[in-house]
Amino acid sequence: MFRDLLSSRWFQGGLAFFLLCVGSSLLYNWHVQRTTESDMERRDRFLQGLQKQTETRSAETVNVPTENETPGLVSTPDENADTHLSDEAEALPNETETPDFADAFLPDDMGSEETPAEEVPVSPFGFGPYPELPEGWSPNTFPAASADHELQKRVRIKLISQGVNVVGTTMENDRVYPIIQGTAYVEWKSYWRPTGNVRYISNIVAHPDDMTRINAIRAEKGRVFAEADVPSDIKLVSFEEGAIDPYDFLELP
Repeated sequence: MFRDLLSSRWFQGGLAFFLLCVGSSLLYNWHVQRTTESDMERRDRFLQGLQKQTETRSAETVNVPTENETPGLVSTPDENADTHLSDEAEALPNETETPDFADAFLPDDMGSEETPAEEVPVSPFGFGPYPELPEGWSPNTFPAASADHELQKRVRIKLISQGVNVVGTTMENDRVYPIIQGTAYVEWKSYWRPTGNVRYISNIVAHPDDMTRINAIRAEKGRVFAEADVPSDIKLVSFEEGAIDPYDFLELP
């Protein structure tokens, strides 16, 4: 009977189909893991660059000397140097000359030139005047290198003014994602296994400190990163939910 079962075409076909499914699942699992590792490495490089940029910004001084200005030096006249007086100052009025009383009763504002209004710097990309910089930011923050860079800076400045502790931003598909400790933006994918569908994190953006913890856990697990592997104090937000439209957020035309 057992020999008849083994020689059955239905049994052989079912066994071949089962082995094919298992092999395909293992192959796809390997492919997913390799793809996820590649995405994680790319994100790690970005966050390391962001962390270096943040450290560099914190080391900048607020008062940056203007061009051709030497820090710490103040130009003062030499006490021993001769001060040349203009011809008008050197020519004293005649003591016997009668003063013109008409000039004495002229209004103070007559003959004085109006002080031109100080020009307010505006964005070269059509975003209007620059916002007020947070305390400690370099005065060279603006102008930005591109329109996208300026939008990211403006979004970050507005969030900081609202009390949000933003250490940086990233931009994808014309949407801005603020980097906030304790918040991770994730993209979910799933693959099939004989035990059912498995959902895993295929893409993630988070604070550098949070990414360090996540990468350590992921290295310890040695497999694709699932939702249950994320520490409870890190909030997972989908890219769609966490995206900020800079034009709507900044009320730009």
